Amino acid sequence: MKSVRELARALGLSHSTVYDALRNSPKVKKATRERVLEAAEKEGLRHNPLAGALMSEIRRSSTASFQGVVAVVDLECAEKRITQAAAFINEMYEGAKEMAAELGFRTEPFVLGDEEISVERLGSILSSRGINGLLILPARESPDISALDWDRYAGVYCDSVIEKPALDSVSVDHYRSMLFAMSKIREYGYKRPGFVMEGDQDQRLLYRYEAGYRMAQREVEGFEIIEPYISQELSERGFQEWFERNQPDIVICHRMITKQWMESMGLKVPETHGFCKINVSTTQESVSGLDLCPRALGKRGMGLLVGKLHRNAYGIPAKQMTSTIAVEWVDGATMRQM
Repeated sequence: MKSVRELARALGLSHSTVYDALRNSPKVKKATRERVLEAAEKEGLRHNPLAGALMSEIRRSSTASFQGVVAVVDLECAEKRITQAAAFINEMYEGAKEMAAELGFRTEPFVLGDEEISVERLGSILSSRGINGLLILPARESPDISALDWDRYAGVYCDSVIEKPALDSVSVDHYRSMLFAMSKIREYGYKRPGFVMEGDQDQRLLYRYEAGYRMAQREVEGFEIIEPYISQELSERGFQEWFERNQPDIVICHRMITKQWMESMGLKVPETHGFCKINVSTTQESVSGLDLCPRALGKRGMGLLVGKLHRNAYGIPAKQMTSTIAVEWVDGATMRQM
């Protein structure tokens, strides 16, 4: 079996180029990389990732801690994002930046659509600056960033699913989170929980919240079955009609305006009825519900991304995987005390 230097001489390449090609580095042109890998396959030569990781650790220990720059890509400009969502995204970004600093990386934010940065322009900027890692922040609409030359990049999406392209992602476990919320609601003594959500949001999350709600109604002892209010456009009139028809004793929703609709009907929260918010981090009010831990999501996403960079795991993964984190319960002022 030939050594890396012997293989390099046989191919008329430098040994560093052959080494980079063996570890699938985007610094090597695709045609050259394929030629090296084909020749290495014939010679039975393989890159040892454990040895590479050891050498990387040795180099980190003997040099400055700074290792490079990673891009944090926001797919929506600030003008298109509501204030509550902006607070959630900002917290996620702070977590990502914190983790990047711990691992020796600096983050650089990019906003698509802002200052006319297209996907193609983003690829040009990243290439010129030698940035190979992308942490992609969540967007309300299904994003399409498949135009990037993903052979050059490692990417992680901070949301449940991305299909264009199918990158690895980090997300809340929405189904389990709803089961958790429903169990807390039962502990507080409520028996008729009602679920409210916009139809496009329900669809975007692959109906996981709705599925958890329906399953908990069926399996948790003491709950009475109530059909959820799910509509493409939630309205006060539609909500009131649903409420009067079903008479829930607590409403589960991600929008604070639902609580205002309850109060406009003369209901008192939490004296007569409860209100549980799916994502308490998007409001400054004291509200009971789920903390989706955006800072932890950002940190987890960045940790996964840096791991990919250390392993030279560039490109679209053969099998898309999603890493989930657990949420936390917050006792606020919108549910009665047990």
